[in-house]
Amino acid sequence: MLDFNPRGRSLVSRGRSGSLAVVIGEGRLVLLEVETKPGASPSPGDRMRLSGADGPGEARVVGRVEYRRLPRHVQNLVGGIIEQIVRSSEERFVDYVNRAGPVSQRAHALEMIPGVGSTVFRVILEERERAPFSSYADIEERTGLRDPAGRLAERMTEEVEGRTRVSLFAQR
Repeated sequence: MLDFNPRGRSLVSRGRSGSLAVVIGEGRLVLLEVETKPGASPSPGDRMRLSGADGPGEARVVGRVEYRRLPRHVQNLVGGIIEQIVRSSEERFVDYVNRAGPVSQRAHALEMIPGVGSTVFRVILEERERAPFSSYADIEERTGLRDPAGRLAERMTEEVEGRTRVSLFAQR
């Protein structure tokens, strides 16, 4: 959860107001405005279960929010929350590094991660052929890429902010 306002005005639905929050989906990093249950008082960084196919949750989706429409104080939280998601989902993102492939004839997904130049890219490919990476520390140790979780979070933040042409992680 990025922001909560118990008496907020909707960013996506004209005329709607109430107990509203802005959240970022952990799966596809989509920004959503949600209506929380009465009496809720979530804080930035809290996880919220949304109502859906798996039953009732703590909040109901109102709609998608574009990054540029977020208040500045909420925009300032996005990178930190994404970094929390990346660091708490190590297995998922290490698996991504182990399986990532080309996104076009000229570009590979790994080359789009900040700090991965041609040399580090080649080392990653060679090392993952020898044995799959098991952790962020393993990636750093075997490839020399400093703070792989931070680098992945940086790329994801750029995508959510709309600063990339190709989206590897964020749903647009």
